Amino acid sequence: MQFSIVIPTYNRRHTIGAAIESVLVQGPSEIEVIVVDDGSSDGTMEWITQAYARQPVRILRNVRLKGPAGGRNTGIQAAKGELVAFLDSDDAFLPGHLAEAWAAFQRFPELEVLFGRARYERDGLPEEYMGANFDRKLEIAQKTYSDESLSVFSPDFFAHLLEYGCWFNLSTVVMRAGAARERMEESLRIAEDYEFWVRLARHRRFGCLHGHQIRYTLHEGNISFEASETAEGNAPQLFRAYQMMLGYPGLTRAQRRLIEDRIATLFFEWAYRSKTHGLWLESASLHARSMRYGRIGANLVALAKLPLSLLASGIR
Repeated sequence: MQFSIVIPTYNRRHTIGAAIESVLVQGPSEIEVIVVDDGSSDGTMEWITQAYARQPVRILRNVRLKGPAGGRNTGIQAAKGELVAFLDSDDAFLPGHLAEAWAAFQRFPELEVLFGRARYERDGLPEEYMGANFDRKLEIAQKTYSDESLSVFSPDFFAHLLEYGCWFNLSTVVMRAGAARERMEESLRIAEDYEFWVRLARHRRFGCLHGHQIRYTLHEGNISFEASETAEGNAPQLFRAYQMMLGYPGLTRAQRRLIEDRIATLFFEWAYRSKTHGLWLESASLHARSMRYGRIGANLVALAKLPLSLLASGIR
């Protein structure tokens, strides 16, 4: 079998049909769709069982830790394909996505993880989102091969991801089964995909399809784009992801420095948000934590701007 497409879902009966259909109309004939349900209460599993009874669609219950990483890992464990592709249940593959990915893997046997562009839409209309950022970072990344449709990155892509973060959409990713079986970190609710890509990039080659591969619908339910009303936002989860990266064996001094710089920036920005929320003591504490990892000058300047009288009295 060529492809296993893993679709985790939770109460997405109203969108998952379009996701599944976008897979079934792809070119390669050897495809299995693995839908992993995370405890839906809207009849998702029952509807899929009826609607796709005669199609190569399997429905599993998430038997691992609840959340997107656990659902994907359940699907990976059950996958039979040479290649594993991810698709969120509110996204859709564009025509030719899997055929283009298959051709790239056949052409470059050293490739193990492949991603591409996402076409972003809101309310059915195209929306410019992350396109310029994608172009800039694609241009910066070191490559061993590049043409108008495909780039193969150098082994230095690990350091690139550490420095520039994740700039591609998970639903565009196709990977060899061996790479997928390294599995996502299930304890992470946010940045589980970023940590996975960084970990894989240490010893596996990445590539990029330059064309649009999926349709991504922007809406209030997108976990990645949730706007937090709190000062901390997703910072604690991101910090845990960076701590995991610092624990990778065999990091060079330069690689550790890149991770520490990311942590310093994370705490610095968290401190700024705390200040805007009027949380002066918390902001000062976070600037102190940031300085443990870097950005000493910027943190000292920010601390000097905090109202010392309020800090001294403990009033927020």
